[in-house]
Amino acid sequence: MKSLIRKILKEERGPTETESLYWTVPKKMVNELGFELFNESDIVYITEIHFDTQNVLFELFSRYPSGEEIHYADDFNVPGDFRANILIPIKKLPRNVLTFIGRRLDPGYLKYIKL
Repeated sequence: MKSLIRKILKEERGPTETESLYWTVPKKMVNELGFELFNESDIVYITEIHFDTQNVLFELFSRYPSGEEIHYADDFNVPGDFRANILIPIKKLPRNVLTFIGRRLDPGYLKYIKL
């Protein structure tokens, strides 16, 4: 009975964020967003969309020739002035980034987000 009540409350309230997404952001969008990468081969992921605050979380990773990826916060080669996590309000994202998100987002989440 408790699980049924929790399920109903969750459906009414809706999720507060997506599951971990790890969508690779194309290089031209990284440049448009103005993110500074430590190395050209580094990668940016969209990792979460927060529906309650209407923000998107981007995380930056070093990518090494071996294929290994290390989050900037954990990579001792990346200077501390490089941001590892960037939270941007949805309403401040460029149109092509919104389109990128809208095409990949599970349709069940679209009702919780204003694209």
